[in-house]
This record gives sequence, C-alpha cells and structure tokens, in this order.
Amino acid sequence: MALYSSIDSIEKLRLLEISEKNIDSSITIYNTWIDKNKNFTETELSKNAEPFFSQSDAAFDGRNIKKIIRKRAEDLALAQKEIPRRLSVCYTNLGIVQRHQYKQSEAAESYIKAIKLWKDNFTARNNFNVLMGKQPEDRSIIDQLFPPDKNKFN
Repeated sequence: MALYSSIDSIEKLRLLEISEKNIDSSITIYNTWIDKNKNFTETELSKNAEPFFSQSDAAFDGRNIKKIIRKRAEDLALAQKEIPRRLSVCYTNLGIVQRHQYKQSEAAESYIKAIKLWKDNFTARNNFNVLMGKQPEDRSIIDQLFPPDKNKFN
C-alpha cells in the first residue's frame, strides 16, 4: 500500500516503518529458529517433537501418534532447507522498504544478504541491479514457470 497507493508522504513513511518493524520481527523469528534447529537430524527432530504429541491427549484419540510425529519431523527437516530461502525473501522485502525510505546503502546490504542466503532469488538480484544502475536480469519463461524444487534449496 505504501509503495503503490496515492497517499501522502507522511502516511507512506509511517507504513514503511510498520513494514520494516514486521520484517525485522520475521528475520528475528527465522534466525532464532535456525539457531535452535539447524544441526538436528530428522531422528533428533522426531525425538524433540514427541513431548508435544501425547496419546493421552483427547485431540489424538484413535490416531497414530508415531505417524504424526514422523510427519512433524519430516516437516521440520524440510523447514531446515526452506527457512534460508524464506529469510532471503525477508531481506529482499527489507531492501525494498529501505530503498523507498531512501536508505540506499542499507538496501544494498539487505539485497546482498538475500542473495547470499538464496542465489536464485531473482527479485533480490534484480532490485540490487537496479539500485546499482544496471539492467535487471531477463529470466526465460521456462525458469519462471518451473522454479527450483524447494527440496533442493541450500
């Protein structure tokens, strides 16, 4: 809304500040999750999930707890691969906000962090290129239609 709506500059700056605070909060949450979970094996993730799924809990009455825990561990293992990409998107969004706040050097730093986390982040790469006065990259229609498999990030 702050970027594309015809609002006054004071309102725009206020919305950008709100966006920046929310993005910073997301970055903190993702980094905290990474710090706590990045080195666990799927077996360790499963063991850590067990206390949250008790057979005595009425919500799990008649359900296969071991299967639920195994699925949870698989989801957490996928998150270990996926969160750097999501963190990259957060830094990209932060860079966009910073650019519109006229914080060019901070925006460049955010785009660089985004690209380091996920080299295929074309939005960050193109925003960085534009910020540096270069042309955006042209992606083929095939690349746009068939993005990399999320299980192959890292």
